[in-house]
Amino acid sequence: MAEVGTVRQQSRYAEAMSQERNTPEQNAAPRAHRKGTEVCHTEGNTAAEQAHARNTADEQAVAQNNAAGTVAVGKSSAERQAAVGKSSAERQAAVGKSSAERQAAVGKPSAGQEGQEAEVAVVLEETSDGIRSITINRPEAYNSLNYELRAQLMDAFVGTARDAAQGHVRVVVLKASGKAFCAGQDLKEQLADMQSGTAIGKVVNDYNPMAAALLSIPVPVIASIQGPAAGAGWGLAMACDFRIMSTAGSFKGAFSDVGLTADTGLSATLVHAVGRARALEILLLDEKISAEEAKKLGLITDMVLPAELEIATQKLAQRLAAGPTASYIQTKKLVKDVATVISAASDEGMAQDGLGLTNDHLEAIQAFLDKRAPRFQGN
Repeated sequence: MAEVGTVRQQSRYAEAMSQERNTPEQNAAPRAHRKGTEVCHTEGNTAAEQAHARNTADEQAVAQNNAAGTVAVGKSSAERQAAVGKSSAERQAAVGKSSAERQAAVGKPSAGQEGQEAEVAVVLEETSDGIRSITINRPEAYNSLNYELRAQLMDAFVGTARDAAQGHVRVVVLKASGKAFCAGQDLKEQLADMQSGTAIGKVVNDYNPMAAALLSIPVPVIASIQGPAAGAGWGLAMACDFRIMSTAGSFKGAFSDVGLTADTGLSATLVHAVGRARALEILLLDEKISAEEAKKLGLITDMVLPAELEIATQKLAQRLAAGPTASYIQTKKLVKDVATVISAASDEGMAQDGLGLTNDHLEAIQAFLDKRAPRFQGN
């Protein structure tokens, strides 16, 4: 498995957090692994302040992974600009795998793990009352999104949407193991992809279908957020219908910090949640949003202590599972403009590809390495 701590870069976000160490069925259908009961236990704190203090290092690692994960280390400006000239077909051939190719890769080990069993990056849990839990399971990598995890999440979302449409699932809980909810793009994988020239198109080919699959689940979806959610991890949380957050949780975009823009539909779901003006403020200033502030902004449904998160999540899930599911399904169709989010995600993908080749993004990379503030020129 990829690990976050392999690159020692210090982001401006981490410095602002006290100078501590940074630490729908059209795509892949890899196996989703069903196990018995697997519950994400958070460490039992009785005070919000203690929880926040203990998770500071984890928030820094999540922010670093999400921001630095977009970095093309070692690429010159000329090399990056040369990539602009590639036709759409050429870029698609370099990055976008066909459905057949992805299905052929089902069950294969992660890179560097030949001969070993593929990692179980997503765990599904069923209950008798129609509640399905989908657990992101890469805790040692802060649940950062690598190819395998994205593929398994895609499969879980598509399968769950199908099962819900057939009446087998009435409520879905999206949660994560370990201290972080999701750190966004996996750093080690992204660096390798940038160096090999295969990173362009990842948002369009991987993240957009994954977000669309999550949005296609017809029944209520609850995000149970026990720790930091950054980048695409924040996008996944916002694509859910309810968000219950531990006091140890937080949101962070980390996009504009490196000259990029939002992905995973966040530019649309954030506007739906807080309005255009506030969404622009959040995305442009790109500051960390604590659980307390998220509650005030209306970004989350409820905020609870870490030890109470599992109980609060299950209480809401059980209430919804006992409700009029057919009514909930129709209400979601009327309220959530999925087409708008998917359209926004498509625009995000094209924007992200272009911004990844700008001088400002290159300057942001150098600024990270030099541990200084970037000097953006606007091009």
